[in-house]
Amino acid sequence: MIEVENAASFLQAARTGINIFTGAGWSAMAESAIGPLPVGDVLSNELRAEFGVDPNGSLDLPQLSTVIAARDAPGLEEFLRKRFTVSEFDPSYRVLEKIAIRSIFTTNIDDLFEAVLGESDVHFLNDVYSRGAAASGSAIDIVKLHGSVRDPNRPYIFGPLDLAAAATADPDRWMLLRQRLRDSPTLFAGYSLRDAGTLQVLRSGTAGNELPGSAWIQVRPGSDDPAMIEYFRALGFQIIVADTEHLLRYIDENIAAAPSADAADQHLGNVPNSTQTASRPLEDFYLGAAPSWSDVYSTQVVRTSHFATILNNVAAGANTLLSGIPGSGKTTLLMQVAAHAPFDGPRILLDSPSLPEAELISRQVGDGRALILIDNVAGDIESLVRLTHLRHAVVVAADRDYNLSSVSHRIADARIGARVAVSSVSKEDLQRVWYSIPVRIKRRLMEWPETSYSLTPTVSEMVRANLSEKTIDERLVEYIGSIYRSEPEDALMLILACYLHYGRVPLSMDVAVAFFRESIDDYRTLYQMVESVGELLSEYEGQHAAEDQDYFAARSMQVAENVLSGVPGSALRTMLQRFQANVSPLRIPSYDVFRRRGYDHRLYSRAFSSWQDGADEYDKIKSKLEVQNVGPQYYVEQQKALFLAEHRQFDAAFREIDHARGARKRVNWTIENTYNRILFRANVEKAGTIPEAQALCFRALDGLENAFESDQRKGLHALVFADCSLRMSRALEADLVRGYLERAEEMLRDVMAGDESWLERPRFVIREVRNRLRDLS
Repeated sequence: MIEVENAASFLQAARTGINIFTGAGWSAMAESAIGPLPVGDVLSNELRAEFGVDPNGSLDLPQLSTVIAARDAPGLEEFLRKRFTVSEFDPSYRVLEKIAIRSIFTTNIDDLFEAVLGESDVHFLNDVYSRGAAASGSAIDIVKLHGSVRDPNRPYIFGPLDLAAAATADPDRWMLLRQRLRDSPTLFAGYSLRDAGTLQVLRSGTAGNELPGSAWIQVRPGSDDPAMIEYFRALGFQIIVADTEHLLRYIDENIAAAPSADAADQHLGNVPNSTQTASRPLEDFYLGAAPSWSDVYSTQVVRTSHFATILNNVAAGANTLLSGIPGSGKTTLLMQVAAHAPFDGPRILLDSPSLPEAELISRQVGDGRALILIDNVAGDIESLVRLTHLRHAVVVAADRDYNLSSVSHRIADARIGARVAVSSVSKEDLQRVWYSIPVRIKRRLMEWPETSYSLTPTVSEMVRANLSEKTIDERLVEYIGSIYRSEPEDALMLILACYLHYGRVPLSMDVAVAFFRESIDDYRTLYQMVESVGELLSEYEGQHAAEDQDYFAARSMQVAENVLSGVPGSALRTMLQRFQANVSPLRIPSYDVFRRRGYDHRLYSRAFSSWQDGADEYDKIKSKLEVQNVGPQYYVEQQKALFLAEHRQFDAAFREIDHARGARKRVNWTIENTYNRILFRANVEKAGTIPEAQALCFRALDGLENAFESDQRKGLHALVFADCSLRMSRALEADLVRGYLERAEEMLRDVMAGDESWLERPRFVIREVRNRLRDLS
């Protein structure tokens, strides 16, 4: 028996878009290796028996878990992981694949949703606590409010969901939750009357008297007391009387199966042909805008000699990895290959895909042929590993050489047939680039850009040196400076977009609403702001754009970086402080990618001239992330340490990195690198007069050498070792440092001849080392 109030509306929501919010009763038809997942007091009794505590049953579950954790925290964690890792589930749950799920919220720590939807060929689950808000139309956000057996970095929470406390500790997370529940209908399932407090907070009005969205709540037969039904109705719930099995069966019988993933409608075949692209003035590309498809199909944009090399690799079926410094044309090359490579299969262009996204694409491609092109591949290198193992697909991936160096230990697991370093181009290519610049914006006579060590210029350097007009980033910096005092919100909008682009994510309207909440309270005004800054912001329609909201971005990564380095430091500081105060990481698309650059010490050094103010801001960030249990904290501690070192607060910097190093169970070689770098910097200026400082410098160099020997990311450690050796050579006698310089030369030679031969910087650092050795001889 099942009773559904307003059944037609409920089924329509299930077909077109609905949130699912689940409690413990939802998982009653699933099992772990130990047995059926426990509901109600069953878990408490199992814990008492397993750990021999509270024989009289005096403690409730939160109290019981506190006592056990104090005695045996690892044992409790292991027991819960085994107890709630789903090994079997009732086939009725498969109906979830037919429902148009917008978001999933659950107070359960089990992985039932992951087990059911993990092999879907239509969607993939996006854990908001690990990765931030979904940045793909194929993703379903899942918010595990009490922790998850699949996320060892987050503690488990027992007891009722205290959203009121969450609202105080992290207002934006609370607002995001309310916004999701307001924007789409929601099914609450698996809850009982003991959860009434949580449900009341979720369904109550706010100060603005906004109405919560349509919602249905499941009430199990036999527990449908009229007073309880009346209470739920008073909260605005529509009632479904059914057990979970019958509810799932009812949905299955009354909605059609979701359409299977079609290549043209999903990720496959997402490269347009020349007739499907909007025409953009070619000048935009040369003035610094990211390449558009109209640029790629233009015969005027030069295809460098690297293009032919990559086409040959594709024809041979060889997966290819492109590397290069900023401005070397990696994205343009990828798009040119996507558009022009002879290939008899779908062409899939991706930007920093996550591993779940790559797994979805792998299921969609299967044994078929596909040409997969990945930009910014270092964001989640596991996606490259997964996609290069497809039997009949050809992968071409690209990223900056430094970013690839930082993940080179994982690239070894990918099937890479060829590597192409695209920074260096021939003089013939550069001359063709000069001829291709539209006459209206080109200098009359060719100018050859000056470069360090007379290296061959990149394509970008050649273009910039020969423009007669200001580039987009130069115009942006001037524009922001001119309006910052008169129209500060417009200026902050531009800086915010550049900041997020710097972090490799677009500016979503969700983030904009949170950022401007004190000054702007509706989307329309935000759109007007975007329009007011005109072409300086572009609408983002790439892979990171979900279907249900708009995204915007700076014109290119180079534009974003140049703007952030050129705007007034006070404006950058205001943006960073407001962003950290107003925006929850859960809102940020692909937060796991963003966090790697979002707290960059170089940005904070520009923004905060006072080291104390900057350190305080980093502490606020750490506190916020700890409250939210979002990801590891060592990213922030590492950047704070580098920030303090840049401000010459070496003792404080060393304490910070020492804490980050000690907080990890396993060795993290990038942390080791920073630890030894700061240990060296803290002592090198005293090494000539204080023997202990000299010994600590040698210890730091030995630590860097050990990192070089132990880690696969050789380039990172060799470059820092060389830099420290050069600094040491200016502080100590030649006999003490010559051996370290010689070792630095050996390391750099190994890098240039090894798996990271595409790195550019070792080629001119080794010249510095050799020159210094010559000076000391």
